[in-house]
Amino acid sequence: MNIEGHLAAGWRLLWEDPLFVIAGGLIVQVVNIASLGVCTGPVLGGYVLCLVLRLRDGTRLDFGELFCGFQRFGALFPYAVVPLLTVIGFVFFIVPGVVLLTWWIYVLPLMAERRLPLAEAMALSRERVRRGGFWRHLLFVAVITMLPNLILNSAMVFLPFVKILQVLVMPFQCACLASLYVEAFGPRRGASRLEQHGGDGTGHVRRDIGKAYGA
Repeated sequence: MNIEGHLAAGWRLLWEDPLFVIAGGLIVQVVNIASLGVCTGPVLGGYVLCLVLRLRDGTRLDFGELFCGFQRFGALFPYAVVPLLTVIGFVFFIVPGVVLLTWWIYVLPLMAERRLPLAEAMALSRERVRRGGFWRHLLFVAVITMLPNLILNSAMVFLPFVKILQVLVMPFQCACLASLYVEAFGPRRGASRLEQHGGDGTGHVRRDIGKAYGA
């Protein structure tokens, strides 16, 4: 696992598509807060799926595709259980929270991109973490997720306006996660060579996420 490479990929995505990545990330956060977490799976799943396709296939990002996860609301809604269990792990015992956060790092993109139900996504994520090295994944979680959030939350105690940086931190973290997912799983299972390269035979890139990844 090349953490530096994932950091670079996240930054590159921010640089190449700042409007979608940053504004889209802000929309995701607003919808998530307004829905009290009910829409976490659908809205965040659609957002992460867009980032995965952009990094892996070169698909141009479109705001119309940001809410593609709502087309499968019922299937992605159960993801809300994952952050809830993780938070419980952190509240009562910090170590279990860290372990769960690491084991289930791939759950959301697996549910969004491969259409796996929650239980299967959790099992496959844990297995891929085991195969790829638990400590390597834990380091990724620490560097990409825990450390930035800790620094940001600590800084907000003295400088409340620093919270505005959350607008950038969350999209960057999602972009890094998308990069990690692409490295771990590569082209979707059963995809043709044409689909794997994101083309349509004429040099154009697919834009219809629902059609290309619907089965």
